[in-house]
Amino acid sequence: MPCRQLDNVFWADPEFNCFGCGQRNAHGLKLRFFVDDSTQEVFTRCTIGADHTSFSQVGHGGILATIVDEVSFWTLFNSIRRLALTSSIKSDFVNVVRPGQQIEVRGKIKERSGPRVTVDVVVSNERGDVCVRSSVVFFVGKAELMRKTLGLTDNGKHALYDQWLEHPAIAAKL
Repeated sequence: MPCRQLDNVFWADPEFNCFGCGQRNAHGLKLRFFVDDSTQEVFTRCTIGADHTSFSQVGHGGILATIVDEVSFWTLFNSIRRLALTSSIKSDFVNVVRPGQQIEVRGKIKERSGPRVTVDVVVSNERGDVCVRSSVVFFVGKAELMRKTLGLTDNGKHALYDQWLEHPAIAAKL
């Protein structure tokens, strides 16, 4: 499958410390994302460690939800190049993820409706068994609301983010 790695444009911000995809977060997952050019799905592969479990042989659902949230955001961002807020995550946990087992997490945009974007995400284990099915809804807000909500209002200090707040094609639909 032809794929390419997505550039994490937020790494240019020295204060960027995302638990999911930040590379400077000592306790973070340090996820990297790829685009499958044949399906336009965004995906990551990672391994749940022993320190990310609930019971000793069960990957923690909150960690899996974090990875789902990350993949869904990067799916949206790859498509529309806008910052967005997670409104809801609905997940069905159908198989256990074991620590030490590599998982693949894939997202695809399902629907766009006004300021809402829905992304479907599937978590699969090494055998290809589906472990989690999720639907994530994002809110793509107007620039000023997003600046305020994300704390990007400090007199240009976060100007890096402005380019992902004022996307003309999307803003016209909001």
